[in-house]
Amino acid sequence: RNGDVAYGYDSNGDFFIDFVAPGRLDLTGQPARYALYVQGAFNTDYRLEVVSHGTATLARRTQNVFIELNGGSIDWLQAGGLTTHLNPFSAAALGFTGKAANGQSVDAYISSRLVTNLRNIFSSAVADAGPDGIVGTADDVIGLDVRFSTNPAAFEFQDYSTVFITDTVDPVTLLLSRTFDFFSNPYGFSYGSDGFNSSRNDEGVVFLPSLTLLGYAPSQAGLDAFVQSLTAAVGRRVGEMLGLRITVDYDPFGESFDLMAANSVTDVPGSQGPYSLPAPARPLSHGADTVEDTIFYLGHQKASLLLGRYVRPQ
Repeated sequence: RNGDVAYGYDSNGDFFIDFVAPGRLDLTGQPARYALYVQGAFNTDYRLEVVSHGTATLARRTQNVFIELNGGSIDWLQAGGLTTHLNPFSAAALGFTGKAANGQSVDAYISSRLVTNLRNIFSSAVADAGPDGIVGTADDVIGLDVRFSTNPAAFEFQDYSTVFITDTVDPVTLLLSRTFDFFSNPYGFSYGSDGFNSSRNDEGVVFLPSLTLLGYAPSQAGLDAFVQSLTAAVGRRVGEMLGLRITVDYDPFGESFDLMAANSVTDVPGSQGPYSLPAPARPLSHGADTVEDTIFYLGHQKASLLLGRYVRPQ
């Protein structure tokens, strides 16, 4: 429960979701039409009931994100309530050692570039299309107030979500004996896709050994490409914790590099431009893209405009 959004089980044991719908994403304060469907893993006998309570305002809030590099543990990933112990981050697991081109240690270079990249992605997103509803005009509101840090003291006494970056091998992929390949590997997991960011204390994890599949050479060029892949792997977890879903593969030569795209980790922008949270609608992940674990089938996502309804502008 977080003010405008609540979900869980009521006194009858029925699952419920109570939320303030954001209205049209292109025009502030205008109503919108919605489609609601239930997607699950089990064939159960259920009844869907929709009750409208009237109107309300969806509050915009700042989100803090702590990038945990020192390891830890999580209890939500493995079946049966098992605790997953996570080793600290070290780029040596991927063959990167010594110093980067600017004289920093490789680990410091990666972590500082990662935080800078994530900050730039969210600070350049369109938070509101403005009164005219047209993205790209002078009245757009630019920048989402999502704050990143690798400093454990940065968000002391505040709400924050955590993304662990660990040298631990992904235990879920190995346990299920799925194809551990370049295309379909998720490179990490989130506690869930948190609709409307109802919890500002979520968790996600990125498993560094999975990124060895990308084959980056231990050179400065390989290091820079790896940082971009890591930016996408971590950024997708952050997007899910804010309420976004994975979208279909982008064309690396024909459109913007959607941070949430199924191929954002594998097809990095390089010199063609940075990752973004696009305002135009992109289809959600489906059976024809390269991610197998997040298939949603129906609908489109206007990532930055959706986040702009409940994440505070900068």
